Amino acid sequence: MELLYIWIEDYKNIHKQGFNFSPKHHFEFIPENNGNNKKKEITGGELIHNEKKDYRLPDNFFGDSIVNITGIVGKNGSGKSSLLEFLTKLVKNYNLLHFVIIKENSEIIILHHENIIINTSFKKIVLRNENGYENEKLPKSEIAVIYLSNTFNPYDFFNPKSIYTSSKDVSLNYKLTEIQEKNKTKSHYSIIQEYWFQNLESINNFLDKKEYSDKITKILGTENGIKNITISSNIYILNINLRIGTSMISNEIYRKIYTYSEHTQLILRLIYLFFILSFEIKVNSIFNNLNPNNNTYSKKKQIRNLLTDIRDLFNSIKDNTFEEKKKELEILIKEDSRLLTDYFEYINDVYDLINNKTATYEMLLKNSKKLFEENNLNTFSEMLDIVKSIPSNEIVFNDISDDNINFKVPRKYFTKIIKIYKKSLTYNTEINNYLNFGWRLSSGELAFVNLFARLSEAKEQIDKEVKEKQIKTETYLILIDEIDLYLHPEWSKQNIYLLTEVLPIIFDKKPVQIIITAHSPFIVSDLPKEHIIFLDRDKNGNCIVIPEIEQKETFGANIHTLFTNSFFMNDGLIGKFAEEKIQSVIDYLNEKENTEIKNIYEAQAIINIIGEPILKNQLQKMLKYKIENTNKTDIISLKKQMKEIQEKINLLEDDKK
Repeated sequence: MELLYIWIEDYKNIHKQGFNFSPKHHFEFIPENNGNNKKKEITGGELIHNEKKDYRLPDNFFGDSIVNITGIVGKNGSGKSSLLEFLTKLVKNYNLLHFVIIKENSEIIILHHENIIINTSFKKIVLRNENGYENEKLPKSEIAVIYLSNTFNPYDFFNPKSIYTSSKDVSLNYKLTEIQEKNKTKSHYSIIQEYWFQNLESINNFLDKKEYSDKITKILGTENGIKNITISSNIYILNINLRIGTSMISNEIYRKIYTYSEHTQLILRLIYLFFILSFEIKVNSIFNNLNPNNNTYSKKKQIRNLLTDIRDLFNSIKDNTFEEKKKELEILIKEDSRLLTDYFEYINDVYDLINNKTATYEMLLKNSKKLFEENNLNTFSEMLDIVKSIPSNEIVFNDISDDNINFKVPRKYFTKIIKIYKKSLTYNTEINNYLNFGWRLSSGELAFVNLFARLSEAKEQIDKEVKEKQIKTETYLILIDEIDLYLHPEWSKQNIYLLTEVLPIIFDKKPVQIIITAHSPFIVSDLPKEHIIFLDRDKNGNCIVIPEIEQKETFGANIHTLFTNSFFMNDGLIGKFAEEKIQSVIDYLNEKENTEIKNIYEAQAIINIIGEPILKNQLQKMLKYKIENTNKTDIISLKKQMKEIQEKINLLEDDKK
């Protein structure tokens, strides 16, 4: 099944406009009369169909399973995103006047709102009311719609509904809305955090499938970026209550840590990181449990002084003042000993470890886990167990330095680690993200992996629903808004190629129709003009379609030509700032008044930095001409002055006689 055409009566800046999505068929709806209905405007008209039997390209031009790719380009604000949004509503929405033309096998079918009367011989199915189309006449198979966009508009949320049942919105807007709805009872759990987690898990699940990871590896040219997950953290923790940071750890402790293997160093540094976090939680607990009275301020001040003493305790751990300071602190915190005394045991273990006394690494690990568990911080203990269980030869140590933890582990451990990490943030609302996860990929590489992961996830969800509802789905309609958003031109060049290479694998070689909006000339250069919808704005700002016959060939065309023709940049391809500076030089050379350029030196300075050679040479000639004319004028003026002076001299000499 394939989408061929859609007519939109009125949506945002789209009014009475039709759009063709097939290079083999061209439809034109000509409205003939408008009647008035208090609820809806009734539109009648004739549908003209032209089958392009001379279409030049083979059916498998984009690959065996890519039915068609349509690019939507045009002026800013011409309605590209609005058109794509409307397509997500394909359309069980009785409030929107429209009709859609699809092709199932060799049959052309029109699905239309009952208030649009179409004069045609094609089979018609009517949207009678809010309950949908005349189901008994619907085709046996469905188009599954997937919509993806990375643009965010807090005022425009929508839930797509296809002509039938199968549709998924994996746009940024919808994902954030969905997370917000699910997390209403968890206000402490950040929506952005959850979106981040979902993206990580989606990418990991995608790469776990061998056929996907093999294809991505081939495209990227290396598997290093996707083989492992990178985990990092900065040990420096600064909190409004704590204010102690890495000064809590002395050089003596660092020197001792370096004597162990890298794997043990990693565990020791994670222990320290978790100790800092747990101590922060405990201090917050003290503050939160203080009774709000006149003594609250002095109490907080006393606790802050206590924290300073603990910091000093760490820094003095190498000398003999440890026991003395410990006793002083125990006296200070007698009232809150139930909250902090167990931390002295930890400090004592570190002290013994540094001074080669009774404590060992294993004992420190055991007592640290006990400390975390007794303070309801089991997730820290669980995280230590997972990292400790990973064989050291499977861990890549990027940076285990004084202040940083940065290492890579195979993706197979990621699910367990992220599950525990999310649990730690859920149960301990006082702490924010203390670990970072990611892949060693460029932003462009990651953007593509993320795009394919989200499409794969949507496909799996649709397939599950289709199976449960016993619906037959033969074609996937993929809608991607601003596919080139955030991409470096090098990656923008590969957009169409990557879609044709990866999507057949994700969608099991089932028919896929792709419609994208873009601003990149590289995407236009990968599509024949028959596969592009060119949009412009009329004088009222409404969307209009420029017929393809008015467009030059786009496939493999020059980028500068595409910028001018496909994106209607009739004002040239020079940046506005440069354009204004160059214009000021031209105005000066043409001797206009009140120009920004005041003299030939300023004009020459700007001409020197112009990169376009023809323009630069022309302006240089104009400046040379101006200088020469100025010199001639100056010579004439000087000669005139000399003549006047000589005449005055002659008069003076005559007077002397």
